[in-house]
Amino acid sequence: MELKREQPKMDLKQLRIAHGWSQNEAANRIGFSRNYLAMVENGKQYISKNMMKAVIDVYGVTYDDFYKDI
Repeated sequence: MELKREQPKMDLKQLRIAHGWSQNEAANRIGFSRNYLAMVENGKQYISKNMMKAVIDVYGVTYDDFYKDI
């Protein structure tokens, strides 16, 4: 599986809200700073490979979910 260097199609902010987590809580769960999570959620920073792996694990989604067209 080749990781893409583009913004995911999945709305990470909505995913976080659906889990009922604040940015601080989500950032702690995935092991990244709240600031970095905010930048990714707002499209100001690409998601790193390590963050993507953590998000997949914590949120229980698949890699394919990130890039499928809605």
